[in-house]
Amino acid sequence: RIAFTSPRAVAAPFSAELISAGARPVWWPLVEAVPLPESELGPLDDLIMRMPEYCAVALLSRHAADAFVERGARISDGDAELFAAMVAASGA
Repeated sequence: RIAFTSPRAVAAPFSAELISAGARPVWWPLVEAVPLPESELGPLDDLIMRMPEYCAVALLSRHAADAFVERGARISDGDAELFAAMVAASGA
């Protein structure tokens, strides 16, 4: 038996390999990621718009990376190339 502390959706690819090798996963998710309400996204918007002022942006989880990309896409009106250019221009 192997205890997983992340949600099934996050650990599914890894757990599938273990299951095929004979393991039995036990699910004990300890953290739940939920999107922030629109009213609390100001700091993220500020970060995205001010990326050139930073040496790096450390996105420490898949959820943080997803939120960053989704918000960046929204700020750039859904233009993935524009958002990519914003990130590239920042040097981050």
